[in-house]
Amino acid sequence: MIFHFLGPDERKSLSYTCRAMFAFINTKVPFRKLKLTKSGISELSSLYRHSRVLAFANEAHWNPEPEQRGGRHHSTKGWTVVGLSMRLVLSTLQTSSSLRLFEIQCLKVCSSHQRIILSIPTLRTLVLNQSMFVPTTAKMPSSSITALTFVPGASQSAPTIHILRLLSASLEALDVGYTPRLVYPTLLTMQFPRLASLRHKTADMSSLAVLTSHLSITKLYISVPIKHQHLGFTLDVLPRLRDLSSPWWVGEQLVPGRPVQVFADTGKRSVNLDDLDAKLVQLAQSTSSIEALQMSVTRISAVRIFLMLAKRFPRLKRLQIWTPNVKLRVTPETGKGAKWNPLKKCPPSITDIEIRFRKPTKGTPPSQISRSFCHWMLFLTAKACPALKVALFTVLDSSESDIEWRDIPPAWKFKACKIRGEWEEQREGLLTAPEEEDTLEDSLRKVVSKTTLLVCK
Repeated sequence: MIFHFLGPDERKSLSYTCRAMFAFINTKVPFRKLKLTKSGISELSSLYRHSRVLAFANEAHWNPEPEQRGGRHHSTKGWTVVGLSMRLVLSTLQTSSSLRLFEIQCLKVCSSHQRIILSIPTLRTLVLNQSMFVPTTAKMPSSSITALTFVPGASQSAPTIHILRLLSASLEALDVGYTPRLVYPTLLTMQFPRLASLRHKTADMSSLAVLTSHLSITKLYISVPIKHQHLGFTLDVLPRLRDLSSPWWVGEQLVPGRPVQVFADTGKRSVNLDDLDAKLVQLAQSTSSIEALQMSVTRISAVRIFLMLAKRFPRLKRLQIWTPNVKLRVTPETGKGAKWNPLKKCPPSITDIEIRFRKPTKGTPPSQISRSFCHWMLFLTAKACPALKVALFTVLDSSESDIEWRDIPPAWKFKACKIRGEWEEQREGLLTAPEEEDTLEDSLRKVVSKTTLLVCK
């Protein structure tokens, strides 16, 4: 109502101010993720009316409804809903100042739209989900895209060679999907001077031998559905590998002779503590420079795990443990039998720990018990590792072991940081609201004074 009493100049100034505030607020939002699944004229009309929001998206996923897919559509295909919506999305995104990731599904991208995508200055990740860039001889602009993902994999040779040639100068990370035989021959004949990361997801391990011509690769992710295979790779394959994510049996063959500092187990099965100790011994014999380690165990026994790591990896800084069957018992303190001082035996070098537990299907939901549970786990790890600065605890479904921390719902994660000698709980990671205004240090003292830990066997 007040707006109607303003004069023309005041209205104009207010309009400029509102638009400036809208742009300022939205460009500062790093978590905006838009999934576009328009399937009708009404949805297309709504997208047109709110097209300004697209310009502030951090991620844009163009995924048509299943009934719309039926094979790949051309991005310039007439007056269809798919064609119109795609052209509207691209016309808006080409002026974006915040877009980092763009995913397109079931689409054949024509040369004019390829030019728009390659020209988005902030775009860093391109995901081709059953999509392709139609080969063309037209000259294309240089791109700032550094990561390319094929989902589920490259489908035709010519489009694959075309998109890789367009991104060869800027590409730093490549996910070959499930059809590496269409991608790796291109790696053998084309140079990628900045390529540093590669993801491989099929049982065709022999195709990795073509990587002898890419000395810049330092990070490799392998997830394969087989238990063992003899690789027989010479040291001229991935000689500068530093970050390896793979099943244990792959690591046992790739780590020796290479400067691996980060190892993550991507096997689908957890190992028991006895088998884990044997695997750690073999890994330590291959390299003593491990600084970050991720592993999956059937049950977590803090004493045994920390003692294993203390012996094998004195330089270890970051540790992530995924445990699908955690059993932690907390009982009243009972004298000498409950005393435990891990400071003398556990590695003092660990500064970051993350423990991921499986979400229980029965009993009390973690949101009701997690606060005291996480306080106790923090006390345990802090006493075990005096150099600890960051502790993360999460509760997830079994299928979410690889999920990024930022994508975990706040109700299922807990984070604490040591700042100026005192532990502080990060508000985003609160699992339940505090019942009283105690500091985290006060809460830890109360827990320690009442309980002691009996490590699960």
